[in-house]
Amino acid sequence: IQNPRGTNDFQLPYGPEEISNIRQKSRELAYTPEMEERFVNDALEYNKIAEQRRNVELSNYQQQQQERRDTLENQAAFEKYLNQHSPEFTNNPDELALALQASEKHQNEPSFSSRNEKVKQELRPYQAAKKALEKTLNRPLFGQTREQRDLSRPRAKMMIEMGQKPQLQLMIAKGGNGELEEADLLNPLPENIEKHLSSISKFVNPLEKVTTIDPDSPEYSQQLAKGSEMRLKQRENMVGYLSQEIVPGTYEEPGTNLLLTRGHLMNKGATWEESGKIIDEAIRQGKIKLDPQQKIDYQKLAYPPLTGDSYFETVMNNIMFPITGKQ
Repeated sequence: IQNPRGTNDFQLPYGPEEISNIRQKSRELAYTPEMEERFVNDALEYNKIAEQRRNVELSNYQQQQQERRDTLENQAAFEKYLNQHSPEFTNNPDELALALQASEKHQNEPSFSSRNEKVKQELRPYQAAKKALEKTLNRPLFGQTREQRDLSRPRAKMMIEMGQKPQLQLMIAKGGNGELEEADLLNPLPENIEKHLSSISKFVNPLEKVTTIDPDSPEYSQQLAKGSEMRLKQRENMVGYLSQEIVPGTYEEPGTNLLLTRGHLMNKGATWEESGKIIDEAIRQGKIKLDPQQKIDYQKLAYPPLTGDSYFETVMNNIMFPITGKQ
């Protein structure tokens, strides 16, 4: 019997062929005609129970469909009401979508007016957080104190929880911030790692060791090799340190931020390519199993950090052409 949902059709336990097989088997085993009829009647009773189950399912499905139609009609009428009475939502498509989503929980309110008030009350904390964050992100994030950035993080988290991560990224980009600032806002490094990476010496630049030495003298090659050896030693030490400190997290709470780690290494004089290789070697050495967000950031290590216009363009492309798995 066809399932109205379109999948997993209902099967009667005993169709005509099975009923015929029951009669044939009964006769082969020399059961009396009365017992044969009893077996057949039992099978038909099972069929009746299956049909009753199917009828209940059909009735529930029809009721759900009607409720859904009523909800859609109700939502359409409420959206029309919002357009006329709440320009704060209608002038912002993202917040209109949030208002309609929130309004589904308040459909039993006696009027659209009281329902609108409930929706406004529910969205006020989000709107206040977004407004404050927007103001904060209008100036460079790394030009602010740690305390100021700490205030921004729960607001950013609220936007993500409301399904507004693309809009948050756009706000970050509009303020002239980039990929590193986004990483710091959404998943800052643990204080001990940040303190350590900020306190280490800059990576030795071998060429700076020979600026005052004649290139044709033997000392030039010696000092250049010494500088290269020092830089290699610094790199090995950093690989060993990060192999112990990089830890994975979960989908909801990602682990050590790889992009911020790279940013700190670059601040200490490593190139973006070299910084990526250091992190890659540390992951391999520590046999670290990356969490979902770290896997995404790991792929980004193969490219220079996105800043300014390049970050803004990437965010806009992701909003206008979201990744769907199809080209």
